[in-house]
Amino acid sequence: MSDPEVLRKEIADRKKKQDEAAKKKAKNQLATKQKALEKAEIAATPPDDFFKKQGYTKFDDKGMPTHDLKGEELGKGPLKKMVKTLGAHKKAHEKLKTDTGGDIDAYLSKLKAEVDAIAATL
Repeated sequence: MSDPEVLRKEIADRKKKQDEAAKKKAKNQLATKQKALEKAEIAATPPDDFFKKQGYTKFDDKGMPTHDLKGEELGKGPLKKMVKTLGAHKKAHEKLKTDTGGDIDAYLSKLKAEVDAIAATL
């Protein structure tokens, strides 16, 4: 027969390993949800306000920045990158609108609540 003290120790060790595994799983879930929340918050910005939220102040008639954050005029290279960035943002914004049925604020609130709930377990 096994000593009762040894059995108690084995049970405690097994429980400790299970608790550590659960904590690791929760941390991974938290990281995943936080990434999703950050991505959704960026995508939630309407394309018309995308560059305004980044601090640009001078724009052309299409809404593209004409000067950088220091006030210097942008060259063709940076403008080309911005057009590409805005195109990707428009796609992300439209996908978010479609996926949420147009209720982006409710989706963001739900994600924030999930992040808070997971964080509370840690």
